[in-house]
Amino acid sequence: MIPARGCRAAVLAFSLFVLEAAVAQAQNGRDSTIGHARLLARSNRTDQARDLYTAWLAEHPDDAEAWYELGREELKAGRPAAGARALERSLTLEPNDAVAARLALARAQAAPALEPVVGGSRDSDGHVLSRVGLRADVAPADGARVGIAADRGTLADGLDTGSDAAISTYGRWRPRAGLTLEWSGGVRHVESSARAFATATLPAADLRLRVRAPGNGPRVDLRGRHEPLAVSPILIANRVTRSEVSGKVEVPAGPVWLRAMGRVGALDAVLETNRRSLLGGGVAVPVSEAVEVSGQVTQLTYAEPSSSGYFAPRRAQIAEAGSYAEVYPSPDLMVALDVGLGVQRVAPHGAPVGSWRGAFRLWGFSTLRLQPGRDLVLEVEAYDAPLATAAAVTSASWRWGSASVSLRWAL
Repeated sequence: MIPARGCRAAVLAFSLFVLEAAVAQAQNGRDSTIGHARLLARSNRTDQARDLYTAWLAEHPDDAEAWYELGREELKAGRPAAGARALERSLTLEPNDAVAARLALARAQAAPALEPVVGGSRDSDGHVLSRVGLRADVAPADGARVGIAADRGTLADGLDTGSDAAISTYGRWRPRAGLTLEWSGGVRHVESSARAFATATLPAADLRLRVRAPGNGPRVDLRGRHEPLAVSPILIANRVTRSEVSGKVEVPAGPVWLRAMGRVGALDAVLETNRRSLLGGGVAVPVSEAVEVSGQVTQLTYAEPSSSGYFAPRRAQIAEAGSYAEVYPSPDLMVALDVGLGVQRVAPHGAPVGSWRGAFRLWGFSTLRLQPGRDLVLEVEAYDAPLATAAAVTSASWRWGSASVSLRWAL
């Protein structure tokens, strides 16, 4: 049975082919031109749809509906200022409550914003973390935002304490609908009671590039980062930092997506450097516009055992089934949920591989729009697994949960 999204994509592609042929023979009529633009929009060819709407409106500037649809595509492309201009034109030509509401949203997205955040986490080793922070950003150009962030975290494990304070700049640039570049850079000042004079100011940087081909094309996600791992007093005391590059590629294969992922890097500490790598692959099946199920296998390896306060097995293998859903219960509420359930086995250095054990992970994210420009954001995350692949864990059997809430306030 072909999944609903795959069938829909095939229908859209065929419809687009037929309509393009018809447009080529038509006298540039509105129905064929606007219909073509709508099919491009529905098939995630946002930039092509924007170009077609713009060309049409250059010759037909009084088409209120086309201005509205152009504004909607500009917002999808991450260009709120251009979206606001198109929606203003539509509203001037033909007053409409739906257009007015989308215009208010576009203006809020283009405005400067403040975002206070509070959160915390706790793991099975007794590490308790609390964090507060503040972000502020502006849009120097349409499709771009830059800002500054400051935050402070405090740690305790029942015996020792630690803290880290950071200040950084960050930015996001989206020159095309399918191309996004994100970056951040700054310093973190870390302290720990676990060792005398365990205080340092360390650099932190993060660079991420995401590319998505138009339509149902391949997707690429590349990332490089360097940061101190301030998740326990002993890791702070040993000045453990992570430096790594990672990548993920997703390629459509009929009704499914094939995934490949990899990561290579090192954990540096006062007395050691430990290299690690990850390789994995899987298959994802979209079952609807809102839901996707997947299966994947992953192997994580460490070159050496560690004495710096984190668990570093020779090899860890993970097999997992997962599901991702993104739903909109109301126009002002978005909820995303990513759940994984599977098994893991770990081989410590100098020991045979262990038996398979159950593993569970959960990530949830929701945004509630209190009014245009006032968004309440909640994020939760949990692991119950022998090993988490994202960061360095402090023991061979690890449970962890975190939550944060923020309020994004457009000025």
